[in-house]
Amino acid sequence: MMHYGKMNCCSTKACNQSSRYVNISQISSHSLSFGNQEYQNLTELRFTKDRPLCCLNEHPLIRGIIAVSCLERMTLAESIENSGGLRPKNAPLLFWNLLDPIRPVLILEAPEDILTFNFHPANPNIVVGGCTSGQLVIWDITEYEHLLRPLKQATGTETNTAINNDTATAIIAPRVTHVVASSIEHTHKAAITDLCWIPAEIELNYAGEISKSIEKSAHQFVSASLDGQLYFWELSQDKDLTQLDLAWKPFYKVSCAI
Repeated sequence: MMHYGKMNCCSTKACNQSSRYVNISQISSHSLSFGNQEYQNLTELRFTKDRPLCCLNEHPLIRGIIAVSCLERMTLAESIENSGGLRPKNAPLLFWNLLDPIRPVLILEAPEDILTFNFHPANPNIVVGGCTSGQLVIWDITEYEHLLRPLKQATGTETNTAINNDTATAIIAPRVTHVVASSIEHTHKAAITDLCWIPAEIELNYAGEISKSIEKSAHQFVSASLDGQLYFWELSQDKDLTQLDLAWKPFYKVSCAI
């Protein structure tokens, strides 16, 4: 079960993206004496029961849509077995509409658990995730964007597509497989813990030098991993994603290991 509150410490990234949430750091301890109040909980027994939630992001353009990645609980023996690729991995990234807490509206599938993910700042239909294996994966949800957007009813009010249906109870969220996985040889050697897009105004070249970008939108990002490395990646909007699968590699690396 996921609890989604108006002041939820787990949604720090979402708080930074939207003024609709409260900046807890600017609230006095006296004003917080009443404690955090649960606003809503989201439940999906197939994917979230007894699973830790590791990353939550709000959709940058569509209000009320959040995405959450869940980790699969495994014993040590199961982890060893899975590391050899002997058992298929069930690693979902769930999209929820806060108007419909009973079921996710979209399920993204990954080859390994996703510790962190982020939307492309210029095209939120492109989602990049960092796996526990050290690989990066990309999903393209353009085909399913309509499931995230509200419908205009005759009354002029808005309602979500997933609940504006007499057969809502029978609706099963589409499952979307990643379209790109990074090169195994050139990817991180341990779990990816964070992804951060570089501002559109600047860019790095292949020598690591910073210059003013001629691009109109962000197209580079950096990944951080438990292997002590920072990898810099490029992902332009006009890039053919199908050509990147298992060939995508960072253009610059920084070692932070001591």
